[in-house]
Amino acid sequence: MARAVANIVEATPWAEHHLLWSGPEEPPGVFAGRAARLGNGPVRAALQVRRAARAANPDVVHLHSSLAGAVGRIALWGTARVVVYQPHGYAHEDETRGVAARHVYRMAERILARVGRDRQVCAVVGRAEADAAARLGNRSVVVVPNVPTVPIRTNPRSELEDRTTGRRIVMIGRIAPQKDPQFFASVARATRCLVGSGSTLEFVWVGDGEPRHREVLAHAGVRVTGWLKPDGVRRELDAASVYFHCAAFEGYPIAVLDARARRVPVVVRDIRCFAWETMTKVHSVDEAAQAIARALAEPETVVGGGGHVPTRVELDEALRRAYGRDA
Repeated sequence: MARAVANIVEATPWAEHHLLWSGPEEPPGVFAGRAARLGNGPVRAALQVRRAARAANPDVVHLHSSLAGAVGRIALWGTARVVVYQPHGYAHEDETRGVAARHVYRMAERILARVGRDRQVCAVVGRAEADAAARLGNRSVVVVPNVPTVPIRTNPRSELEDRTTGRRIVMIGRIAPQKDPQFFASVARATRCLVGSGSTLEFVWVGDGEPRHREVLAHAGVRVTGWLKPDGVRRELDAASVYFHCAAFEGYPIAVLDARARRVPVVVRDIRCFAWETMTKVHSVDEAAQAIARALAEPETVVGGGGHVPTRVELDEALRRAYGRDA
């Protein structure tokens, strides 16, 4: 989430940004001196949002994630604020949650889509999320694409480079149920069995999370780097033989764009955000192990690893539409 927010700030130098935040991630450095942590609990957070909006008198309030979207829209109900809500993956589409919980999240989204709907914009990161937003009754939907956080590599990876990067498989993201570290751990074990003991494979997770989720990866021999700055992410990707995205659901992951930007062969789990893309997709642990083994042996056979990578110019144009600054 922090990387997506930092990208938005950096793409819009014409705007002054202030941040209210919560959660384990620290705010991006671009908010130095202009960030405040939200209080615990939704009621306290909503009151803080309303007070901050009254004090700062912003042109736009941009809400990131389902929880912030709910708290913020309720807090600003009845005001004249332009609200841009960006879910970054709808919670009701997370199949790791129970059926009842998903139903509650879906109903909440439908109700909140009608709160001040004439001044509310739903910012989505791709076609799948746009379709979901429309089904929920959002009147104004704008695609605001994610962009990579690493430089786009202009020279292609050589065949020698592909075969001498240490046979490393990388995943990037928060170690949390949504990203499904258990699936990554199972794939690590299955791939090692498939490739054989004579081949050295390294599975790496770039990111961090709760200790109990880290332990799942550690028991499977996965190296966890913790959170890295963009240059550290770039180095891990440049040393990767394959990027494997194992999340159970997403809006659209920046990590896949980062891998594409560095021209790393990409294998993804077949989830809704990739439905309209031609990519190497897998459903099961065994399929993933087989796809990774093929990618290690013949990187050129990976489908869709070099797909379109949105630019900051595209992001700026999309944000101007979302914020009502087209002119």
